Amino acid sequence: QVRAERHIAATGSIEQPLMFDGNDLPGVMLSSGAQRLASLYGVRPGKTAVVATVGDRGLEAALALHAAGVAIAAVADARPEGADEDLTSRLDWEGIRHLPGTAVVQAFGRKEVKGVVVADLGPDGKPDRGTERGIDCDLVAVSGGTVPATSLLLQAGAKSRWDSDANAYVPDQTPEGIYSAGAVAGHESTAAQAEASGA
Repeated sequence: QVRAERHIAATGSIEQPLMFDGNDLPGVMLSSGAQRLASLYGVRPGKTAVVATVGDRGLEAALALHAAGVAIAAVADARPEGADEDLTSRLDWEGIRHLPGTAVVQAFGRKEVKGVVVADLGPDGKPDRGTERGIDCDLVAVSGGTVPATSLLLQAGAKSRWDSDANAYVPDQTPEGIYSAGAVAGHESTAAQAEASGA
């Protein structure tokens, strides 16, 4: 038996789905899964996609899918503003339609996705039904943000606390000799991790 004196948990984060009518139809998948199929395995998960997102991860997925030969009909970004300027410029350069302040409210089709209905979000964050319009597609890649994968740390006796910067519950008060790093600690990027550790 080998018993380490120190353990570092770098379990990452888990992408969350989005809730809308028809989100269980074949052809609706997490953007990270669609991106992995296209980038790592050369498999196009669809011919024409709508990407629904609440953050920059969805914009990155749209660009990766586009590079893999998937036509991007639109990116429905729930944020009215705040998207990364470099990413939005790249979307514009590639001719990908970016719809800020917009959400998918329904995916339609019988045995598979045939299209979606999108709507503008009002000041209360709810869809304005008067702005609904349809977009044809056979793939809906969704990104509802991420949550740190803290299960192992919590089983080891760590507590969790709300981190407003990460907008998620992160591990806290870990037992002696157990540390967390990366996305599980609320740092999605190397730069954020370095800043947090004072490097």
